[in-house]
Amino acid sequence: MKFLIIHIGFPGQFEHIVKLLLSKGHSVHGVGLCTCNIAHENFSYSTYKIISTNTQGIFAAADEIETKIIRGASIKNHYENLKRDGLRPDICLIHPGWGEALYIKQVWESPLVITYQEFYYHLRGSDLDYDNPGISQANSGISEYRLELKNALALHSLALSDSCISPTKWQRSRFPSEFLPKISVFHDGINLKVISKILEVQSNTFSFKNLRDYKYISYAARCLEPYRGFHLFMRALPDIQRAYPWVNIVIIGAENKGSYGSKPKDYISWKKALLHELGESLDLSKIHFLDTLPYPDYIQVLSHSLVHTYLSYPFVLSWGFLVACSLGIPVVANRIKMIEEAAIHFENCSLIEEFSSYKLVSAISSILDNRIKRKRLYLPPIYDIHHVTGNLYEFILQQTVKS
Repeated sequence: MKFLIIHIGFPGQFEHIVKLLLSKGHSVHGVGLCTCNIAHENFSYSTYKIISTNTQGIFAAADEIETKIIRGASIKNHYENLKRDGLRPDICLIHPGWGEALYIKQVWESPLVITYQEFYYHLRGSDLDYDNPGISQANSGISEYRLELKNALALHSLALSDSCISPTKWQRSRFPSEFLPKISVFHDGINLKVISKILEVQSNTFSFKNLRDYKYISYAARCLEPYRGFHLFMRALPDIQRAYPWVNIVIIGAENKGSYGSKPKDYISWKKALLHELGESLDLSKIHFLDTLPYPDYIQVLSHSLVHTYLSYPFVLSWGFLVACSLGIPVVANRIKMIEEAAIHFENCSLIEEFSSYKLVSAISSILDNRIKRKRLYLPPIYDIHHVTGNLYEFILQQTVKS
């Protein structure tokens, strides 16, 4: 069969299913905005060009939908070019979150369309009302307007889809009930074999930033921001450093790139805002900001951690949480449904009942005081990349039979 697979950051969450499809003899054409290094005789790839910029001075909430329409129109032109060149896909697998699914049915009416449904926003009982970080935010109050526009795009993609996938049960549950029969749960998956090889190959030579000489606790997120509890972690550090002056702190993540939420109003980043707030209560000589890391270095740094912290608003579950748990190191996280769904599979994960620095300090202290050791590598089948990808492949084949 011929697959058209679309992701703005191709291959994104589709990397492993692309490789499996190719290994099964299927033809895959990928579309995205970035470069792609997949090489296979049955694989081709193309990028599309953005045809317009956003309107200057547009109402802050309206830029959300305008950006998606521009991307949708841009990729529609690309679809039409692909169609003129003879592309007739049997199945389209799309992440619709940036507008790429908007006009696909206008170009190809017959393909089976499967969309990746990542998140449906709610004004209450979700990320928007979970926490107040205590620092004024830029564009405060705009999120409630953007919410409906984000959901409008999701609803459009749900309506045009023949089938949908979502990475966790909790994320699926957030969508309107009338669409739930369309949505099946398949996590993106973690490759434990790759993690094991990284640890085997580099464990005897690991000297990244000389961290092997330190005893440290760790925190990691794509971006250092409240959505991933960065403010809670930072505010816990003065008490941790007073109680354990020997411990170092390793913080992994971009200071000002790829955030989910708003930036602080009066600072260029949440890191700068919190360093200013905490001032001399921190011993900065023992705090190591590492920015984002290549995956092998990321695995190595986490594997040596005495305690790893994962905090989040009710939102998209990070693959980093599953990686940390699979490494067997002690992990502390906050108890919300999306985390609890995964944490029940791991003995090394402790959940704090309140989203507070006080509770975080208590949980980390308990692990340090009791000298809890790292357990063996472990990953339940529902998150194992080989198991997940095989099941997803069978699911896709079943949808072709139903259609």
